[in-house]
Amino acid sequence: MNMDEARKLSKRYNRQSLWLVGGLTAILLIVMRVWYMNQLLTPIVACALFFLFVCSLTAIVWRKVAIQSPDNLPTFYTAESGARFLLALLLMFVYYLADKSGIKTFIGVFAIYYFATLIHTSLYFSRISNRLDKQKTYDEKTE
Repeated sequence: MNMDEARKLSKRYNRQSLWLVGGLTAILLIVMRVWYMNQLLTPIVACALFFLFVCSLTAIVWRKVAIQSPDNLPTFYTAESGARFLLALLLMFVYYLADKSGIKTFIGVFAIYYFATLIHTSLYFSRISNRLDKQKTYDEKTE
């Protein structure tokens, strides 16, 4: 994979992640206002910032791996999923230390963001991997 293509794909992932997190945040803020659930504000802000950071970091690291060693992309996908999970546990632990009474609310909001971004990441990168595999197979047949 060349540098321009990797940069374009990582920017697209970043843009889609921004739209996803922004959309979820808007929906949750509307729900918060309609049902007067003001206790959702802190979890929504914390989760939105966390997932913007995680998705941006994923895009940056993916671009570097795709350019430098594309054969290691399957290893990257596994490591990214594990790192995302460990960072999620760390955030939940920190939130628990800060606000023990609101942890159930936080976990509920966090789960919505976590699964939405996990599904998006899985679908996005599986499509890219399938396309790269088809291209690689085609290149091997034409040689």
